[in-house]
Amino acid sequence: MADNAEYREKLKEKLLEEVKEFCESESIEELADILEVIDAISNLKKFAHTQIQSIRTTKIDERGAFTKKIIMNLPALTGGVSVYSNSVAVRPLSCLPCWVT
Repeated sequence: MADNAEYREKLKEKLLEEVKEFCESESIEELADILEVIDAISNLKKFAHTQIQSIRTTKIDERGAFTKKIIMNLPALTGGVSVYSNSVAVRPLSCLPCWVT
């Protein structure tokens, strides 16, 4: 059985794997797999779903959501990744793996 540090690392690897698979297939099954890994990470980190939803709502209020399909190409900020948002407040996406383009 893995300790918490190893388990956390394996979950992050699994999340990247599932996101890549979803990007390739765009299937609802892969999206469900992503949510399953996110739930496991949330439980490991002891993040309450209500807390996550509250933070998400605050961010939507401050920066907008992904409902208007606005595409902003900001290579200097995002390393060439297109950012989809309703607002112009964009954070760098340097944490994304190189295959997300």
